[in-house]
Amino acid sequence: MFFGKTGARTLFQIDSHTGKNIKHHSFMPQEDEILLLPARQFEVKSCLDSGNGLHIIQIKEIDPLYPLLEPVPIPRLIEPDKKNVKPSGNNSL
Repeated sequence: MFFGKTGARTLFQIDSHTGKNIKHHSFMPQEDEILLLPARQFEVKSCLDSGNGLHIIQIKEIDPLYPLLEPVPIPRLIEPDKKNVKPSGNNSL
């Protein structure tokens, strides 16, 4: 466990609505990594001293008053128009 059990440690618990899952693009897919967009803003919801040097900070993403970047929308799949698709008469290879 890279986080360890002793010493000064800080864990951020992040509530984000624009983060993107990069699990399938990561060197460590078992980590379930989320990529946060640049220039996003967060609000601290709570800070907890759990003892043994561990601090847990809970933050929530907020919409900035003046966004620098807009999240990329997730495209919807377009179904082919089956009325205009004509079967090919040549099925041989």
